[in-house]
Parts: sequence; structure tokens; C-alpha cells
Amino acid sequence: MDRHLNNIIVDTIIKNIPDYQNPVEYIMDILDLGKDSIYRRVNGKIPFTFEELVKLSKRLNFSLDVIVKDEDNKEAKIMGEFEKFSPNDLLINKLLSFYNLKNSFIDDINLFKSISSFNKVYIFLIPKYENLFKYYYYRWIYQIDDLSILFSFSELKVPAELTELRKKLSQVMYLNNESSLIMCPNALSNTVRDIQYFYKRELITKDELMLLKDELLDMMRNFESILKTGRNEYNSLVNIFVSTVNIDSSILYIEHKETKMVINWYNQICPIIEYDLGKILEYKVWLDSLKKFSILISKSNYEYTAIFMKKQIKTIENMDHIENM
Repeated sequence: MDRHLNNIIVDTIIKNIPDYQNPVEYIMDILDLGKDSIYRRVNGKIPFTFEELVKLSKRLNFSLDVIVKDEDNKEAKIMGEFEKFSPNDLLINKLLSFYNLKNSFIDDINLFKSISSFNKVYIFLIPKYENLFKYYYYRWIYQIDDLSILFSFSELKVPAELTELRKKLSQVMYLNNESSLIMCPNALSNTVRDIQYFYKRELITKDELMLLKDELLDMMRNFESILKTGRNEYNSLVNIFVSTVNIDSSILYIEHKETKMVINWYNQICPIIEYDLGKILEYKVWLDSLKKFSILISKSNYEYTAIFMKKQIKTIENMDHIENM
């Protein structure tokens, strides 16, 4: 590998390492190598092996197999994620990145805090639900991949790797010290309408719809328990707000020790992770400002909470009534 191309690769690796991490120590952890070995690779004295680059590209979300050299101007470039990954690989990579991040906080989870807004139910909220998780996977593949417009929910096979990842996520997703959730008043109805779209087109059967319906109802029963106690099944403190105005986007802000980051759900399935501190603080200010238009419903406002829950349950129970769409 010539030095110019090696510099491009090293620059790409460094650029994709979060600002709060020491680059050498971060690479040491990924490759399980000593500090001297990493310094020799970063300084270009010896090249990264192919296996090492594969590990780094998967962990840091950059493309390896499309590093190309332009024969005219002798410049190398790194192509984007979508050019490297299939929709399946991209989703797995995003979920795995979040799992690894959350899992790294487990030993001192008492230092973990988060605040989130959501205008739909996003995939990280439902890893314990097999059919809902499959639906989100189906919706993602249907939207992004080049499939027949008649490709049905029942035709989709969830890869074993994704199933195992879902189970791992369900073990760590709800572990927090303290979290605040700010819900759009139409968050659940927006999700139900998404599912109804595929049911109306007969891409989801009535039996499949009932399975999704049952899991949504179970999710709301668990949600009601959190509202009553202010804590989830892992005894983590949860503050739940309902916005009185529609929320534009779903944002998750995470804080742990010196770590601050934002996950931007540009759709409810595959997010963008933001590490730039300036942008992160802007998101945090926006999330905090939403509380001005929101009502705290966990362990309070029981009359409002009862009305809110009744509306959500009715929305789910009527999800097979297409004539209401």
C-alpha cells in the first residue's frame, strides 16, 4: 500500500472516532493490539492488515471495499455508507453500534442519563417484541431495497444475526439511571397508520396484523406500569411527558461521564449518530425547550393520564378498521 493511500485510510479512521475518545486507545480496544503496534500503523511505518481494516470499518461505519484510486488524479476516496452496505448490513451495523455503546455503560449505569423526543415509536423501543421488530425490519427493507412492490411481510425472513442482536438489545436497551421521554400526542397513531398502510395494500395479513396489535397492546400495558410507578422493569427512573403540540422529529440525547452524543431518528428505524459537541448542545437545548409545551404524566396528572391512555388503547384496538383511515 503506498503512503498516500495509507494516509487516506488513517485519516478516515481518525475522522470516524468520536471526539471524546483517545484515537490510539480506541483503535487498541478494537484490534486488541498494543500501543506501539497502533502507533506504527497510524504513522504509516507498517500497513493495517485487511482483517484489521474490516474490523475498523464495521465498528466505525466507513467503507473499506470501495476505497478506490482515481488513475487520472491519483487521489483516493472513501465512498458513503449506502454505497458500501446493503440495507440489511446498514441496519445491523447501526443497531450493533448502539448495542456496543450501551453495553459499554453497563458497569456504571448509574452515571447514564438520557432525554428523548419521539413522534413515532422507533425501533429501539421495541426489541423485546419479535413481530414488531420484524415489522420495522420489513418496512426498512421495503423502503430502501430494490424489491417488488408486492413483496409481503410474510415473505421476509429475519436473518439469524439480526434476531440475536434484537435479543441482546432487549437486555440493555431499558437500562438507565434516569431518562426522560417527551411524546408527540400522535406518536402511537402515526405508528399505527404506518402499519395500516401495508395492511390496506394486503402486504400484511389479518393474522399478522393481530399479532402486531397484541404486541402493541402489551407494550402499552408495560407503559402504563411505568406511568404508575415512574420506573421501568429494571427499576430505572423514567419521566414521561406528553407534548401538547406536534413534535417535528425524534431525537435521543445521551450523557455518560464525559460522553455526550445525539441519535437523530430521521426515520424511526435507522438513525444518524451525532458526535459534534456544538450540534449536540443545540439538540439538548431544543429537547429541554419541548418541556415548556409538555405535561408530565408519570406519577402525576392522573385524570389527564387516564384520558391519554384510553385514547392510545382505542387507537390500537381499531387498527384493523381500514374504513376509518
